[in-house]
Amino acid sequence: MHIDGEQSTRSPRPNPFLEMRFVEFFLVQLITLAFFPASLVICWMVFGAQTTRDLIHALVRDWLQTCLIVVVLGLTVMGTVLWWVSTWFA
Repeated sequence: MHIDGEQSTRSPRPNPFLEMRFVEFFLVQLITLAFFPASLVICWMVFGAQTTRDLIHALVRDWLQTCLIVVVLGLTVMGTVLWWVSTWFA
C-alpha cells in the first residue's frame, strides 16, 4: 500500500523457513506434519498469519521438489533398466 503516491523501495520479506538448513527444516516439517492440523492452528495463534503462510509455502515447495526428484529418479532408473534389458535380449 502506497501513501501519498510514494513508491515503496522495500524488497519482499524473505521466507525464514526457506533459509533454514536441511536438518532444521526437517525437524520443523516433522513436528508440523506429526501434529497436523493442530500445529498450523497453534502456529497461527502464536506467530501470526504471515509466519503460518510462510510455513505452508515452504512445506508445499518442499513437497513439490521431493515429488519432482522422485519422478526424475524413477524415470532414470526405469530407463536404465529398460536399456539394460533391451541390450541383454539383442
